[in-house]
Amino acid sequence: MFQRKLYNLKGLSFFYSVLFSGCVFAPGMHVENPMEQVNANGEFVTPEITEINAKFIQQKLKSDFITQEELKKSYKIPEGFTENANGYSYLIGPQDVLSVIVWDHPNLSNPIIGEGIGDSRTAPSNIASSIGITVDQNGYIYYPYVGEIKVAGLSIIEVRTLLTKKLSLFLKNPQINVVVSQFNSQKISVVGMITAPKVISITNVPLTILNAITLSGGPVRCGLSNENVTQTVCSDLTSVTVKRGNKTIIVDATSLESPKGTSENWILQDGDVVTVPSNIKSQVYMLGSVSSPGAYNINDGNIYLRDLIGSSKGFSNTSAPENTYIIRSFSKNPEIFYINLRSPDSLILASQFQLKPKDIVYVSKSKLTQFNEVLGLVIPSLTTINQTVDTAAAIKTLSK
Repeated sequence: MFQRKLYNLKGLSFFYSVLFSGCVFAPGMHVENPMEQVNANGEFVTPEITEINAKFIQQKLKSDFITQEELKKSYKIPEGFTENANGYSYLIGPQDVLSVIVWDHPNLSNPIIGEGIGDSRTAPSNIASSIGITVDQNGYIYYPYVGEIKVAGLSIIEVRTLLTKKLSLFLKNPQINVVVSQFNSQKISVVGMITAPKVISITNVPLTILNAITLSGGPVRCGLSNENVTQTVCSDLTSVTVKRGNKTIIVDATSLESPKGTSENWILQDGDVVTVPSNIKSQVYMLGSVSSPGAYNINDGNIYLRDLIGSSKGFSNTSAPENTYIIRSFSKNPEIFYINLRSPDSLILASQFQLKPKDIVYVSKSKLTQFNEVLGLVIPSLTTINQTVDTAAAIKTLSK
């Protein structure tokens, strides 16, 4: 960890030397020039600077609508996944325990033989077990009069039908009931930023993503306090992954809806791994002349500029809110947004400007005219935040 941080600081030092010697690369650059940065080729580029006003918000809403419509058209259900429980049937596997009841024939109900439960080949057939018969590793059970029969891969109905047919050779019109008393053959795992990571057995009731997260204690929520320690690293429910074999899909568990509005609460299968990531990569940063600068969490997938301002407890006495900047895609092709938070409609605009992970909001004390000035003020603040290792590493790549 120490080496990684030191490596990033070296990158930042070089980054500073490149940026603040900008006159070497571009003689005659004046202070009134727009914000600029040095790209990987040592050339000056001008990040896009956009004012957040009513026209911009209207255009953004229209653009978002068009994007959503395109996503609806292109959306396809992931191959092999379904949320439809109709026709769901649990298939029996090795180590499952079956309970077999034959009416009016108690000696045939859950017969076990010997000391081992479920092995009906070593003890009197009139000894019954309240647990049942265990399916062996090869998928077979041994049953009186019937012998060995393979039940792995069959549904409960199919096993009952099979036993009824075979016992009919010895009993008149046998009435049989079969249930799985212990589900041991099929499991899924829930890992990551979850309250109680665990392995969960699949049963005759369909197990969905939401079920799995709930059974694991639910996500780790941000802002919760325990013994005067506030939980800052928590779950990012917008990027839950499900790994099935060699395929991994991403699900937004805050809505469990596809772009088309259909359910993505997929039914899980044996071997699936559900991973709830942490929010480390989905934080935003409030810096500059505010009462409480630092990294802030995006809870439930959404945070707007007004929310962040409120969370940071507003502006300091030395701030100039009319000079507020939002820096996006800081490490490559950055965009810079500007908003005058003293304007009458600023709160309305701020409530409609949605922030993205790793956005940096900087409230200046005065107007900034160069990108170098922004970096000179933003980077030192970022390096003081414990959870910005990835951001620092991204910034370092600019200096290559």
